[in-house]
Amino acid sequence: MTVIERCKIALSQAVLTLTVLAVSQWSFAAEKFDSKELFEKYRSAMMQGDAGTLKRMIAPDALVKVSLVQKNEPNIVISLSRTEYLQQIRALWRFSSEQRYAIALLNVQEVGTDQWSLALTQKDEYKLFGESIGQNSDIVLQCELQDGAVVISAIRTVTRQW
Repeated sequence: MTVIERCKIALSQAVLTLTVLAVSQWSFAAEKFDSKELFEKYRSAMMQGDAGTLKRMIAPDALVKVSLVQKNEPNIVISLSRTEYLQQIRALWRFSSEQRYAIALLNVQEVGTDQWSLALTQKDEYKLFGESIGQNSDIVLQCELQDGAVVISAIRTVTRQW
């Protein structure tokens, strides 16, 4: 066996070893996914007005779809980018004089390889420009493994104001 052939074999073994290590690390991250931990982190960020934590939890390319069900008015459906969504939340936190949230985890499902769906219910009460507003939201956080970390890749919400 020539030196070149030995180098090719050694290089092949090194690539194979690195591939196995990379795949095992990827799978390890997925196995360590803790839906309750992710939910608590999300809930805590919402309760404390921590936009930085929410930004880190939500994938940069995430899409947020909000369906607003209103009394005596047509329903509104809007789609927001992560930046727009966080901007709306920060504005609400900044301009409301009182805020109360009750957020509960209802269900967790594995919906694919390294993908999960968390169903939440959220009740918000706040005072905005002197007017008391309340809403109930059914929220689904689509989560997936990206670059070795579980992130929120999409948010779907149906919100009813009262």
